[in-house]
Amino acid sequence: MLRVSSAASRALLARQLSAGAVTASASQLRFASDGRRPPPSGAGSLGERRENDGGPPRRHQQQASGSSSQWQDGRGNAHPTQDRPPRQDRPPRADGASSSMRPREDRPHQAGGGGPAAGFKSPPKPPAGSSSGKSDPRRSRRIPQAKDWSRARDPDRDDVQGKAQHRKDKARPDGSSFKPKPKSQPAPPPKRKQPPRQVFLPPIISLSNLSRLLGIKLRTLQSTMSTQLSMRDTRADALLSFDDASLLCAELNLDAVDNAEAAFDIYPAAALGEEERGKAPFRPPVITVMGHVDHGKTSLLDRLRSASVAAGEAGGITQHIGAFSVPVKAAEGNAVDKITFLDTPGHAAFSNMRARGAKATDIVVLVVAADDGVMTQTKEVIELYKQLEAEAAEAAASTGAEPAASSSTRKRRANIQLIVALSKIDRAEADSQRALEQLGAQGIFVEAMGGDVPCVEISSKTGQGFQELEETLAAMAELADLRAPTEGLPEGTVLESRTEKGRGNTATVLVSRGKLTPGCLLICGQTWCKVRQMVDSNNASVREAKPGEAVLVTGWKELPSAGDEVLSARKEDEVKRALDNRKRDAEGKRMIKEAEAVNEQRRIKSEEVTREQQREFVEREKQRVYRLALSEGKSVEQAEQVAATHIAREHGDAAAAGAEGDGEAHPSSTKELRLIIKSDFSGTGEALVGALSGITTSHDAALRVIHSSVGDVSDSDLSLARTASAHILAFNVGSGSRSLQQQAAHHNVPIFSSSIIYEVIEYARKSLASLLPPIVEARVVGEATIAQTFQINAKGAGSLAAVAGCRVTNGVVERNRLVRILRTRGHNTADDDEQDDADTGGRKVVWQGKMDSLRHVKKEVSEMRKGTECGMAFEGGFAGFKEGDVVQSIELVEKQRPL
Repeated sequence: MLRVSSAASRALLARQLSAGAVTASASQLRFASDGRRPPPSGAGSLGERRENDGGPPRRHQQQASGSSSQWQDGRGNAHPTQDRPPRQDRPPRADGASSSMRPREDRPHQAGGGGPAAGFKSPPKPPAGSSSGKSDPRRSRRIPQAKDWSRARDPDRDDVQGKAQHRKDKARPDGSSFKPKPKSQPAPPPKRKQPPRQVFLPPIISLSNLSRLLGIKLRTLQSTMSTQLSMRDTRADALLSFDDASLLCAELNLDAVDNAEAAFDIYPAAALGEEERGKAPFRPPVITVMGHVDHGKTSLLDRLRSASVAAGEAGGITQHIGAFSVPVKAAEGNAVDKITFLDTPGHAAFSNMRARGAKATDIVVLVVAADDGVMTQTKEVIELYKQLEAEAAEAAASTGAEPAASSSTRKRRANIQLIVALSKIDRAEADSQRALEQLGAQGIFVEAMGGDVPCVEISSKTGQGFQELEETLAAMAELADLRAPTEGLPEGTVLESRTEKGRGNTATVLVSRGKLTPGCLLICGQTWCKVRQMVDSNNASVREAKPGEAVLVTGWKELPSAGDEVLSARKEDEVKRALDNRKRDAEGKRMIKEAEAVNEQRRIKSEEVTREQQREFVEREKQRVYRLALSEGKSVEQAEQVAATHIAREHGDAAAAGAEGDGEAHPSSTKELRLIIKSDFSGTGEALVGALSGITTSHDAALRVIHSSVGDVSDSDLSLARTASAHILAFNVGSGSRSLQQQAAHHNVPIFSSSIIYEVIEYARKSLASLLPPIVEARVVGEATIAQTFQINAKGAGSLAAVAGCRVTNGVVERNRLVRILRTRGHNTADDDEQDDADTGGRKVVWQGKMDSLRHVKKEVSEMRKGTECGMAFEGGFAGFKEGDVVQSIELVEKQRPL
């Protein structure tokens, strides 16, 4: 192929022509002048090629003339040539198709050639030997049909211009041009789901802040919450807990991670197996004495421990849990020689304390007074026992599913037993049979009535039945087979806690496993201690406490809460790590609770705004329809009726929603009684808080305990009370020094101190009732009958004023008091639509207001008494009174509204 593209090349071509090496026509030289490849010799002139091909000449190899067998390129290299026969003498293509019918993509020599485009379907080919004979006007170039001339583009070789790329392929045996088959495209691999991106979230976050943190539009989060998670509150300022936010992140392929590490904690030891438990030593039974208030529970325990605790109790009632151990005279061979008793309060306010004592017990002694029988707290104890019995039976049935249950948890035992002690049997009005029948009505059947519950009649005054009671308790403990290991780390339960002078924070701990000794590291709730000293119920120091024994433990960093589980660790570092995690979890729960309260307040406020908007809309719509009806010529009454009918038909829901909020009190107008509780024990403080929270309140006033702690009233308590405008309730503790009390009086901070719980509750009830709006009652202090009506000249007005001439028939009529005019029903039919008042004896209230003038003859007076006559003019110039009407003088009296 001869390519001529520059002046030097054209000169070289001229020399070769003159030498006879190459024969070229004028058309070839013309192609050489513009850089194109000349047509092969013997192919005719340019006009002939246009006529034969129907288009411009194609760039292809230059062929030598028939007289020459080789040609030289621009570098002087010789190449063999081949004569090309005329077009009409060329053999047809083997496939019989005309090149003009092939699309551009099928032409291997064209740009983009080498095969049909992906997805292209070639037209059907005519039979071999046939030819259409027509040229394709769209085709600008044609490919020679000789098999030696078939070439394809080589993408690896550049031409002289450096633009086109060609590829040389071998010709097929049948002489047809090379058309590679399109390769089948493999199916795209499935898209792999991106691993969730980790995001760190705080325990509480608002929805708008979460949108900023995640970089996701707020609308997207709201849509996901409502459609995928069925969350109703999708406001931008709604506070989300970590759990809710993590669910939302999971829907968005995000992995929410708490910004604190996984909690490390200390857990109780696994429960003993049957074989190990059989080898463990016996432990003293824990017996809880329960019953109604003042039925003799503490007196029974005083008789057992030879003490007089009941005589020194405030109000004659027990107000905290007491624990002590006493030796018992058991039968020969009985392994039980000691019993631990728990004394629980019987007052209604101490229900939580009774439940806590019952959960830590093995045997419940139900004390029922023979003279009173079954009372309110007696029924409560029976229901509590039944509940614990059902829970214990259910837990025992699933023991195999929970092999790691705590040995200190009483729910896993199904041997909670009950014994009835009929007290005060020495009284003349005692009726044991009636008391037992009442117990049977509650589902408690004693052995004397064919049941399985032991019953012992006792008298704390005479000592009757106490020997039998001790033997019965020891036998029941023997049958219960109570065992616990004394090796390993100690475990237990806090019964009570308090702050004592000289000892600091102390807690009464009932040991349930292991051996508690001084120096042990204990953790309980959110506090811990290194045991400094242990004291028994006789106030004597002890060196160890085994399972079933209760001791007073000192050395706590902070006061533990009653009812919390006590666990132990070997290293102080483990205790502190667990304590930090517990405090973090508690803080998260507190924040969740506060967030729920904030959400509730915002929801209420949002609903109020919505109702107000609905009311305004309904009113505007009503006025629009009213004005429209007036413009159509309807009367005022008809227009009002049309407007009311339209609102009821078209906007009934909005009108009802707007009216529904009219009767609701606004939270901002609710008054609040804030209290600070100070108590001697944490358990009694808890009981007092629970009793105060049970006081029923209305929308107008509410009670809230802002702080509760153990100990005497301190300066910090006074400062908090001043800041929060709160009352301080000192329950069985000191009310502070004299100077502190003087400061409290100076700053109007009430401090109420009492050692009896129901006195404290009554004070709180009265204080709360004082915040309620008073009840205003109208008290009639005088009456006068209108005997005559007349008119006088008004002072300086040039008009007449109506005056009622009256005779005072009862009491005193005062000028400055509120008055109302009454008219007998049926006196005038037109008056039947007037206001009716139940306090008027069935008479109609015609008018109510104040007197403008009260005169006797012509003298202005302040009051008129019974039997006198006077003239009255009423405020606003009211003249609608008639002869026979009654004028009442009213005194408004405020009374305290009850809770």
